[in-house]
Amino acid sequence: MIIPRFIKIFSIAIIFGFLVSSVESKRRKSLKCPPLDKTDDHLNGKGEKYIITFDKSDTEAIENHLNIMQTCWKRTVKRVIPNKSINDKNVLMDFSVKGYLHGYCGYFTKSFVDKHLSKTPGINIEKDGPVKISRVLPFNFTRRTVVRDPPKNLDRIDQAKRPLDGKFIFPDGAGEGTNVFIIDTGVRVTHKEFGGRARFGAAFCKGCNDKDEDGHGTQVASVVAGNTFGVARKANIISVRVLDANGVGTKSDIINAMSFVLNEHNKCQNKNTIINMSINGDFSKSMNNVIGDLTDAGIHVVVAAGNDGTDACKSSPSSAPTAITVGATEEDSEQITDFSNIGRCVDIFAPGVKIQGAGNQTDNDILVLSGTSQASPHVAGAIALMITKFGNKSPDDMSDLLKRLSTKNVLKDLKNGSPDSFLRTPTP
Repeated sequence: MIIPRFIKIFSIAIIFGFLVSSVESKRRKSLKCPPLDKTDDHLNGKGEKYIITFDKSDTEAIENHLNIMQTCWKRTVKRVIPNKSINDKNVLMDFSVKGYLHGYCGYFTKSFVDKHLSKTPGINIEKDGPVKISRVLPFNFTRRTVVRDPPKNLDRIDQAKRPLDGKFIFPDGAGEGTNVFIIDTGVRVTHKEFGGRARFGAAFCKGCNDKDEDGHGTQVASVVAGNTFGVARKANIISVRVLDANGVGTKSDIINAMSFVLNEHNKCQNKNTIINMSINGDFSKSMNNVIGDLTDAGIHVVVAAGNDGTDACKSSPSSAPTAITVGATEEDSEQITDFSNIGRCVDIFAPGVKIQGAGNQTDNDILVLSGTSQASPHVAGAIALMITKFGNKSPDDMSDLLKRLSTKNVLKDLKNGSPDSFLRTPTP
């Protein structure tokens, strides 16, 4: 009979739920919460903001830790929601993606961190800190309506050696079907350079809207995929805003943005996902680890080397082992610029001086910028071209292919283990 069978199933479900609840209740009651003294006080917004990440293989330790945080320390855990700020400093802001990365941000005193958090197995604890645009100042605003010849930077990357031939030749696929996430100041998605291929994804910086109030992100996106200034002219652009109108953000905002991209990647049948991050900050193990989680999931991550004229291994995301880190060369030669970070953490070099691109003031604006910020999107666009020509590959294999295709023996002033690799886009 249908009704008795339903009652039986319903009864089993209630009993099972009761048993699970009882086990959970016993587990919470069995917790031994260490006592707090006055110096441990971590509530009411006291202390500084920390980024907490875990070894993703130890899920039991992660669950136990969160259980203690909620039961013993009375901290509420909430998921990070795009475009919404969590103002309660007693809340732990969870950016985890199940099966890939695990972590949260929260406010704690140093005493609390040292006595309680640091003893958790498999934990990585790091203070939040600033990140900024990898742009060289001063920069110029110009306008332009017709471009008959390709800009020098595009003319250069499709051929092995100079002199320039006045052409930019690329495969017909032109990056079609690839999704390039621009983690930056935002993108003016209505700009004519994008031809309807750009859209807003999310914003994570405090008080930020869906616009580009700086211009950097729009310019970078147009070097990736602009109709006139872009490498991959059929690629899709998704704006993920993490930097304010002054081009400044935090490491935690960057990590929240990467978590968002990973979720989008996992939900989408199209796995041709590329990230460009033309940003730089102090060395961050947390940020580098999250980049590793993204590349493990099949996402290609391209980052700027930074503009401090020093070792790229000293900053993040340029030091991330699984990212493709891009240094910059001069406009009229393959001389490495004096501002570009260098060293063994750099993977490849690309043009980075006086690069033309879209501006953010109107849908016709042109913005000329210099920096490793401008070198990086050349490589992100090249990966989009490679995907449409050769098919998608693992990030490791794509990085190897990029280096094999690159031009050798043209870079000048290589130092500190910098690679002898100058970007070359695939031939049609």
